[in-house]
Amino acid sequence: MAPMLTRHERHRQRDENKKELTDVVKKSDEIIARKIDPIQKRLESIKKQIVLLHEKKQEVMERPISKEEFIKLATDQILTQKEGFIEFNVKPHLEECRMGNIPPFSSMNRFALKDSNIASLFAFAITEDDIKKVLDPLPEIGISQKERDSQIKKIDNEIKRLTESLEDELAEIKK
Repeated sequence: MAPMLTRHERHRQRDENKKELTDVVKKSDEIIARKIDPIQKRLESIKKQIVLLHEKKQEVMERPISKEEFIKLATDQILTQKEGFIEFNVKPHLEECRMGNIPPFSSMNRFALKDSNIASLFAFAITEDDIKKVLDPLPEIGISQKERDSQIKKIDNEIKRLTESLEDELAEIKK
């Protein structure tokens, strides 16, 4: 039979056990930290890259269109205004005059414009040359749609590559 331990010996043994357990926990925590730290740093780096790529994509999407495309847009808008004015103001007036056998534009009462339509008259005063004359001296601050699409595609491809690397790693771990 084993000799009975004194109270002092039991406390000493307990303290030794606690110290040994503390050492084991510290060592295992250090092993975990050393193994996980590089993985965690790499994953954080990938997440940061994806966030930066999304921010860059947003910046590209928010850049103004090129001067050339803006001139085309403005010119098209002027044409649309003219066509709308003719369709909704001139055409009904001419049809009414034709049906009533009245000379067109001879009576202002018959060709009365609503206030909302008067603003459309500006389209008849502005030409593409006028738009170019205003915009040509300004610096080119925009990008073409083709360039915008190209930059966005590159960014999307990089995001996809990074995301797929995470998905592949996760699939590998789940096996």
